[in-house]
Amino acid sequence: MKTFSQFKYMPLLDPTANKLIEGGIQLTKRCSELKGKNNEDYNKDNAQYLESFMQYCVKGTGYEWTGLDMLKNPQITSDRDFAKRFTAVISQIITPVAPAVISERYMELAEVKQVGFGETGRFIVKSNDLFLVHDVAEGVQLGGIQRLYNNEITINPTPKQIFFDMNFYQVAAGIFDFGDWSMKVGVSFAGYIQKLIVNTFTQVITDLTAANSPYVAGGFSDPNFISVAQRVQAANNNSEVYCMGTLTALGTAIPTPIGLQYGLGEEIAKVGYLDRYKGVKLMEIEQAMIPGTINTTASLMIPNDVLYFIAMGQYKPIKVLFEGQNVTVETIPTQTADKTMGLSITMRLGVASVVGSKFGAITL
Repeated sequence: MKTFSQFKYMPLLDPTANKLIEGGIQLTKRCSELKGKNNEDYNKDNAQYLESFMQYCVKGTGYEWTGLDMLKNPQITSDRDFAKRFTAVISQIITPVAPAVISERYMELAEVKQVGFGETGRFIVKSNDLFLVHDVAEGVQLGGIQRLYNNEITINPTPKQIFFDMNFYQVAAGIFDFGDWSMKVGVSFAGYIQKLIVNTFTQVITDLTAANSPYVAGGFSDPNFISVAQRVQAANNNSEVYCMGTLTALGTAIPTPIGLQYGLGEEIAKVGYLDRYKGVKLMEIEQAMIPGTINTTASLMIPNDVLYFIAMGQYKPIKVLFEGQNVTVETIPTQTADKTMGLSITMRLGVASVVGSKFGAITL
């Protein structure tokens, strides 16, 4: 996981609200580290946080705080001032969670940029071509004119939304797991972003394959592996190249049976793949489920039949753009007997491909 402190929230004027925001982020971080395991200390801290948060929200309504049980009253939870404080804190907690839970390995494929609300993302990629050196005959003043143009691309973010009901009866009972809830919201957005990155990257490789690109090879073999790695390295000023893929894909890069007898078999048995193959560093991309398929088809997000070759320190082929300093959280009354609060959480983002540096792939 990326460090949560790398992503900042937008401070509010109320110092109590800022403490609640920081506490909510830390609670979510702990929930992420526990990976769903039951923990007595976490449950205790979650209950204390829940009570402090709800007391802060009720304070804005003019009602006297008597405990979580008062949240059973829909007149309180539907109060405009209650909702105002609730959404202000929630939006700042979720803002750093979504990018923080995206695997670092996905960020090896994507460059992330943030702009203000209403702004457009602008990416400039320098030309990777070189000047040709001409033989000029005596008496000839100039050779052929050459121009190198930098590429510029703009990305316009579009709204991505999660809309669901929140049952305050669980909150009133003190059993609502706030860390797990905010984590699920962040992971849902993160999964959607990862899916966009993978789909965009896959489409680029499909287009390169159709164009018979010299940087894409079909079928794993030592000659293909070495050829793609060398071409990517040479096209990127001899930068070091690393090969990325899922555990299944990296497992195809194994030496001959004779090579396995010299200690390499033990390494593969422990990790599933070698640290290096033919001089190229191997890196695993963590697999993920496609959102909405966990309880149905259990479809995996990352193709198991592609090896990606990326040059270190070069332009990342996928651009991810976030608009604004925080997600937008709105309350929407839903037609239920207890006036359950509907929450609309909106994040504005855009994803596009800009192939400024050459990368390669082997389709297995």
